[in-house]
Amino acid sequence: MNIKQILLSIPKFGHSIGLHRVQWLLKEILSCDWRKNIDAIHITGSNGKGSTAKFTASILTKLGYQTGLLISPHVFDVNERISLNDKKIGDDELACLFVSLEEKMAVYHKVYPHDTFAANEILFAIAVTHFDQNHAQAVVLEAGIGGRYDATRILPGKTAVLTSLDLEHTNLLGNSLELIAYDKADICPCGGEIFVGNIDNEVLRRLGSYCHLKNVAVKSILDFSTVMAVSHSDTGMVADFMVDGVEFKNIIYGLHGLHQVENSILAIKAVRDWVNRRHGYVDEELFMVAVRKAFSKITWAGRLEKIRDNPPVFVDVAHTPDAINTVLKTVKILFKEKRVILVVGISCDKAIEKMLSSLGSIADMVVCTKATHGGAEPRLLKEKLHKYYPNLDIITTDNICKAMLVADRHANKINGSVIFVTGSFYLVAEVYLCMS
Repeated sequence: MNIKQILLSIPKFGHSIGLHRVQWLLKEILSCDWRKNIDAIHITGSNGKGSTAKFTASILTKLGYQTGLLISPHVFDVNERISLNDKKIGDDELACLFVSLEEKMAVYHKVYPHDTFAANEILFAIAVTHFDQNHAQAVVLEAGIGGRYDATRILPGKTAVLTSLDLEHTNLLGNSLELIAYDKADICPCGGEIFVGNIDNEVLRRLGSYCHLKNVAVKSILDFSTVMAVSHSDTGMVADFMVDGVEFKNIIYGLHGLHQVENSILAIKAVRDWVNRRHGYVDEELFMVAVRKAFSKITWAGRLEKIRDNPPVFVDVAHTPDAINTVLKTVKILFKEKRVILVVGISCDKAIEKMLSSLGSIADMVVCTKATHGGAEPRLLKEKLHKYYPNLDIITTDNICKAMLVADRHANKINGSVIFVTGSFYLVAEVYLCMS
């Protein structure tokens, strides 16, 4: 196996909570001068954290900072997870860093043979080592799961973002939005600030009290920003909004999605906070130029992305009920007066019925299918959909390539149709492979 295959074969979770393992693995870096000068920006949340991290890192890069970014998961290639100045880590660098860390892990396992490292812990250690070796001035870290016990917490910083909340990973984070919020908010250390997306008001109120006990300030997006206008085109969006009383007009995005405007506002607020703490002020003219350059250039695989023109195919990696409902707000605008052929596949461990009850509302016909990894049976999806939409035309196939052939055949017969693929990261990744 090559290095990438080895990394992907390692379980996502280790033997137990792994903060002690990561601290041991990175002990030299954590005590060096570079670490003492790094004030990491942490991005957590149930949905939208990857896009927010990408916006944040891109603004910092355009402002001239040497900026490291860690995200998860990837769509195509594990290298996507680690980048410096918008350029993903090379294969040779990834392999070299893994080998050096593998030697350290072997030493650790001689003493603690049953305390195994998780894939996310190793990738975080690779990222931090890569950023250290390249003298990164700013680091943006997307949490893997939660915040309290996430490996990224090892590299602290006074600025954090909580994008959204959904009932996910409840066995690890808690069985209520309130408990999940507390876990995610613990990514922010005492004396820091956490900027929160549009979450439930009661959960926000309780989160404020919880964070107050740790001397962490909680600031809601509703308190520091206003969105005035958003318009869509085939290639992206244009938006007008205000952040901290500063007006951002005619901001061009290379992405689709009303939710992406909210994610970008959280990124702007996080960078403004970080820059202000570092320098004592924000140069508004330079900042505006950086935002315009960053947002117009960002593309994000699998985020309401158009991957073909004729017939048009859009894909989105939404895989929770909240993510589905969020993306549908834009889909209903973008696909207005279109005939929608929905291709859907959902992992077995997701809230299948809740997701399908929403997705069926935009479909003229549906092709139920499954990803190779962990996909629920298509016939089960069909049964769940028929419960809510008994008159909907539903076809099942046992893999995504067959599903796309079926969708294409119907799209070519129906004028003004669009194919929309969603429900799973794995499904979207396989769509690209089929279409290539």
